[in-house]
Amino acid sequence: MIVLTLTPQDLTKLRFAFSPLWELVASVRALRAPSEQAIHASWTRRVREAVSPSDLAHLFALVPAQGYAPNFLTPPPVTPFPDFPAELAALRETPPEIVVADIQEALAAHLVPDRARLTPYLTEPEVQLTALVDVLERYWAVALAPEWSRVRRVLERDMEWRARTLALYGPETLFAELHPLTKYRNGVLTVNLHHWHWEGTAAGRGLLLLPSVFAWPGLYATVEEPWHPTLAYTAWGSANLWWDEPPSLPQTAQVVLGERQAALLALLCVPMTTQELARRLNLTSSAISQRVRALRAVGLVSSSRAGKFVWHQLSVRGLHVLHVVSNGEDAP
Repeated sequence: MIVLTLTPQDLTKLRFAFSPLWELVASVRALRAPSEQAIHASWTRRVREAVSPSDLAHLFALVPAQGYAPNFLTPPPVTPFPDFPAELAALRETPPEIVVADIQEALAAHLVPDRARLTPYLTEPEVQLTALVDVLERYWAVALAPEWSRVRRVLERDMEWRARTLALYGPETLFAELHPLTKYRNGVLTVNLHHWHWEGTAAGRGLLLLPSVFAWPGLYATVEEPWHPTLAYTAWGSANLWWDEPPSLPQTAQVVLGERQAALLALLCVPMTTQELARRLNLTSSAISQRVRALRAVGLVSSSRAGKFVWHQLSVRGLHVLHVVSNGEDAP
């Protein structure tokens, strides 16, 4: 269990960001344990066929399916929306002593460490770090670059939603909804991770909240100095990230709502933009806007703008209606 005391000053420094590099490292866990990451099955199959076996072996040595991965692999992002080259440049500048310390911890923490691949980091950290950056660049190009626009939309939407929750309802509601293992009360954040016990304070450093599609279904924390206190959690909408076709609803729902409208409501179980809805339903953006306006007028859908995109999602009433028509129940 992690018990992190947050002062009022820490709460003013609470911020959200996503990290392409963190996402990349977390994705390695999905490749290592595909049975535990079933929501990423289609992605896993494609990537395993495309990534070099030697590159995978290098990454697998550093990143276990569960447990500790060296913290230097995922330096906290300094901006809310970093790009991958900038993060890779920051990784390349990691001080050798930090690399050595993190590898020593990995060797002690891994149940079956790959010593042949990890011990060179202890004797020639700069050389190994350069080689690792090359591996990460190749892996990114194959595994995540083709999908990044899709992943980024989920992460950005989650950040907007969480920030709004914090602003409107405060930290107790934010952390209660963040993950079943998190709770905040009276200035203390508790993260109920059974495999780890740590207690301390953020000491004015604040807290970074990092949404991730590959964190599912877990929760990951970095609290020890010199690293910035960070909590990585599953981004809202991750479970449906790889949908390429609208989900199939029961015939009853399609009869009551109409086939196109039922498919639209099903897609809106997770936040989506007008453009994404149009692509998935093979309609024009104007046709989608017209349908969404009709649903919004009767309270089934809510919409909000984030930058140049308008995001839509089912309201509580919309979720209830979809549940009723899908299960053939009588509305109360």
